[in-house]
Amino acid sequence: MGSTASGGSQARPHGGGVRKKSSVLVRERPAVKYAAIADWADRGEYPVDFMCEQLAVSPSGFYAWRGRGPSPRDQDNDRLLAIITEAYRRLRGNPGVRRIHAELCALGERVGKNRVARLMQAAGLRGRHPRVWKRTTTSGPDPAPAPDRLITDEGVGVPGASVRG
Repeated sequence: MGSTASGGSQARPHGGGVRKKSSVLVRERPAVKYAAIADWADRGEYPVDFMCEQLAVSPSGFYAWRGRGPSPRDQDNDRLLAIITEAYRRLRGNPGVRRIHAELCALGERVGKNRVARLMQAAGLRGRHPRVWKRTTTSGPDPAPAPDRLITDEGVGVPGASVRG
């Protein structure tokens, strides 16, 4: 597959020159392709017809997608996100997915934990976990004495001196 003396095929870098297989964007669902085309078209980088041809989608499909409003699922996600954000603020930014899910269930919303987690992650809302508190001192009438870690040496010559052992 290398180059030949008569000017035949040449070695191609990484993608082999085949656009269909060399781009990750080509393998995405149409809505992602349309969003990329809209972004490039709004910036005036490439014409819409050219991008539609390169990404194997129809221009009429792109314009139909652009003219549509948000889907019912997106509208429901926006409504849920408003409720989640209000509950998150009301509970001072402490609740995680489980507590927010319980709040939504208490309000009569039928929603799964994974959807709540996805919406919270997209909004940048994270629950705070309390620090683990460990008891370090035993209090009471008869606490256990701490072991002596210093070994006293009487033969050092200085009274009260100790040697670490």
